Amino acid sequence: NMLGIDKLSNRFASKMILAFALIILIPTTLSGFAFYLESSSLVKKNVRASTVQLTEQTADALSSMFNAGSDASDLIYGDLQVQRAAMNYSTSTLSAQMQMNQSMSTLLNNMVYSSSFVRVVYVVKDGGTGCGSGTFSSMKLRRTDLSRLDCGVEARKTDGALVWQALHKDPFSGAGD
Repeated sequence: NMLGIDKLSNRFASKMILAFALIILIPTTLSGFAFYLESSSLVKKNVRASTVQLTEQTADALSSMFNAGSDASDLIYGDLQVQRAAMNYSTSTLSAQMQMNQSMSTLLNNMVYSSSFVRVVYVVKDGGTGCGSGTFSSMKLRRTDLSRLDCGVEARKTDGALVWQALHKDPFSGAGD
């Protein structure tokens, strides 16, 4: 009979251990799953928010770059010295042309040095006349037909409006290709 009591107490102890295990495991599993769902949702939300913020920052940076280019263009286009040089260059004396080239180069170099985004500025005219900042080569300009360059074609189409193009080889740089 002692054997029956041991079996009964073992069965009761096993049932109690199983009941405690279930009482502990079920809430732990459910709370772990709920924690996983909540943290997963929070991580997705934070990733979306940081992606949106990064996109907005990139758009702001690009906007600043485009504004710098546009502002530089407006400043040059509206400058009386540039307008006079463009209108009177071909009818001026050689010494006056040299003076205009020097003052225009200084103006354009100052424009480039004062801007974080503008790296090179050229003011060119049909017939091979023009000035530029940095390593501008007037010889390369004279050998170039502006009407065949994409920028020349686009400038004619837009009749003075701003033209944006992809980066490409600089046709007027005297520092090589």
